[in-house]
Amino acid sequence: MKRAKQPVLPLVFAALAFLSGTASGPAWAQAPAPQYPPPGYPPPPPQYPPQPPRPQQPPPQYPPPGYPPPQQPPPGYPPPGYPPPQQPGPQQPPGYPPTPVPAVPPGQYPPGQYPPGQYPQQYPQPYDPYAVASGARAHEGGFYIRLMLGPSFLYTGTTVDLQGGGKSSLSATGIGPLIEIDVGAVVAPNLAVFGVLLGYNGWNGKFECDPKVQGLPCGGDLTDTLFDGGFGAGVAYYITPADVHVGGSLMVNRLSIKSDESKYGVGLAANVGKDWWVADSWSIGVTAQVHATRVKWNFDKNWNVLGVGAAFTATFN
Repeated sequence: MKRAKQPVLPLVFAALAFLSGTASGPAWAQAPAPQYPPPGYPPPPPQYPPQPPRPQQPPPQYPPPGYPPPQQPPPGYPPPGYPPPQQPGPQQPPGYPPTPVPAVPPGQYPPGQYPPGQYPQQYPQPYDPYAVASGARAHEGGFYIRLMLGPSFLYTGTTVDLQGGGKSSLSATGIGPLIEIDVGAVVAPNLAVFGVLLGYNGWNGKFECDPKVQGLPCGGDLTDTLFDGGFGAGVAYYITPADVHVGGSLMVNRLSIKSDESKYGVGLAANVGKDWWVADSWSIGVTAQVHATRVKWNFDKNWNVLGVGAAFTATFN
């Protein structure tokens, strides 16, 4: 059987048309591209702000017809014979006794509660041994020691009988340091009791006679220190909050110039001063003191002794 011949001419025209379209390209590819942006319009901004989220719309017809609105019980709820729904939170059913409170063991209390009693409005600050005390405080007790050091004036004098009648006044004076050491304890609020060691020194002293007595160095300088020292017991009372203190002491004294010593006599000392606290147990201050005594000395006479001084003090309590 012979194969039917295909028409050749239509195939040739189809091939020419295809080659022609391929060479020139499609019509949309040959058209010029439009300008962006179009003439007369501003250029676009470098970055557009993000588009806000679209609100979510509920689905149409929600809830469906015949259904109750959301979060509401349907009509007829609860069913007959059932109690109404309870409100949030624990509730005691009617007719039942109240819920008992659990017992708390002795010495323990529920969280957030304190045992009954009276409480201070403000608790004291914790003790700081390195903190400097501000302002005055009371001397409430404990060991007590006070040191005094300062300038003083010392005087002693007597009257002697002259040969042939009459009397002459003899005196010796000097200026030097006053030293006192007090050691004891505070036995009551602001009251200290202590033992006393006291010494007055008269340097570069003068010896005077009125009138002059033959054989005595009247109007001359003392070659040695005039010294009045003693020991005894004393008290001091502090007035707060001013921290002013007053006190006195009773003591036994002796007057001497080098090895020339008098007999012992009874003396008194009185002082007044002011302190300032510089630490928890230390205070410094100033004080003024007057000391008087009488001793039997040269010429077998009673010599009156007077000492006046001003001293710096350091007190520990």
